[in-house]
Amino acid sequence: MHATVVSGASAPILVAAILFFVIAAVQDMSVQVQARDHFPPQFRDTLSSRYAMDTFVWMPSIVPVTIRRQYFSSLICASVSMGLFGFFLLAQGEKVGALLFGGVFLMSVVHTTMRWIKYRELL
Repeated sequence: MHATVVSGASAPILVAAILFFVIAAVQDMSVQVQARDHFPPQFRDTLSSRYAMDTFVWMPSIVPVTIRRQYFSSLICASVSMGLFGFFLLAQGEKVGALLFGGVFLMSVVHTTMRWIKYRELL
């Protein structure tokens, strides 16, 4: 087993990736807690609210705009994080990991862009 040493040039990329990931996670958890109170009663438990989030968060009659904006911001931060992790792995020579994170990055960018196109007037 060998330990991979992070090179000096790619260390800031890793730090930025971790930072964006933490920001996305904290925002997502905050949105989950705040938005759950606005959902119909049958979707207020923790498990149901997670599955219903992407549907109900975009309903202006149910969820305030500040929560929608925070949700969209978490999508952006998660996308950036995945891209940075992929770029970091590529810089480290880990091609398989870079491809995997690159794929997740592309899917998350497509998902976030689709949400922007569909719901931009609600932000």
